[in-house]
Amino acid sequence: MIRESLESYYQYDVKVWSPVIISSEDDTLYSREIMDELIQLEGEGERIIIAVTDRRLMLRLDEHISRLIRGYTEPNHNVILISTHLFQTETNSEKDLNFNLAKLAKHKIGHLLGLHHCEFSDKCFMVSTYPDPTNFYNSGHELCSKCKESLNLSHLRDRPKDKSDSLD
Repeated sequence: MIRESLESYYQYDVKVWSPVIISSEDDTLYSREIMDELIQLEGEGERIIIAVTDRRLMLRLDEHISRLIRGYTEPNHNVILISTHLFQTETNSEKDLNFNLAKLAKHKIGHLLGLHHCEFSDKCFMVSTYPDPTNFYNSGHELCSKCKESLNLSHLRDRPKDKSDSLD
């Protein structure tokens, strides 16, 4: 369901892998190290790979400081790593969990396509989840007009609301 929603929105071939099988004795994954493994699977073409895990996902800021994150993309690669760990504690239902996972996947694909965090509209799904995830949870399931313009993707302009985006 998430794959179909993303493919119809961005018109990209998307491969969703869940769960991610990663050998680790710890319940915590470090984003850059796992991303190196996933990049090996990337291949050629316009396919985007989204790997989903339920483990904690950390971003090392330096050798002593790490931050808990919801997802990670590596510049110049069509690979996304998403963790459900925070979503499971921050959402109230399976429906909300799926909705927010799909929204985060769209957000991460937006980064792959060159978008930064949106400062124009609090309803755009490109708003930041850090430091307060409430902004992201309260955002919509669409890009704002400024983000659509910066992408210059004509199929996203003035797009009618698609009920499949609700991920019921």
